[in-house]
Amino acid sequence: MKPETSRNIELRTAWRTESSTLSVNAWQTRYRDLINGYVCDEMFNCTAENVDRATVRGVSVNAEHRFDNTRIYAGADFMNPKDDESGKRLIRRAKQVYRIGASHTFGRATVGADFTHTGARYDDKQNTEAKRLGSYGVLNLHASYAFSKNLEARCIGTTR
Repeated sequence: MKPETSRNIELRTAWRTESSTLSVNAWQTRYRDLINGYVCDEMFNCTAENVDRATVRGVSVNAEHRFDNTRIYAGADFMNPKDDESGKRLIRRAKQVYRIGASHTFGRATVGADFTHTGARYDDKQNTEAKRLGSYGVLNLHASYAFSKNLEARCIGTTR
């Protein structure tokens, strides 16, 4: 196993008002010896291995709006994670991820929920249809209470 190294370039633009934000980020990361931590055989004996060269390119779009004490937000990531030698998609890497959420503040307490949908991935280097992993969603519920300016308690619940 070799240590992973990478080089990243990113371009970002954002628009803001008093109550809204919109941002678009474009990026590219080139890896040498990318550590792939989940390479498993048919008996589920798993190990880590390096991918010699890999590139992940993508665009993220994020938006947020505040209505008094309520905040709503959404975002999407569109990526092309590929093994540069084979041209195949990197294992367990989705091409798209979508997020949406809302929170509301009542005095010192805040409650909210957000949902993340991750697209289909492959569980093998050859990207075979038999090893295609379906998309999935995660719902997070969260609550917090600010006891003071410097002390806050949080509770987060996650379901898949």
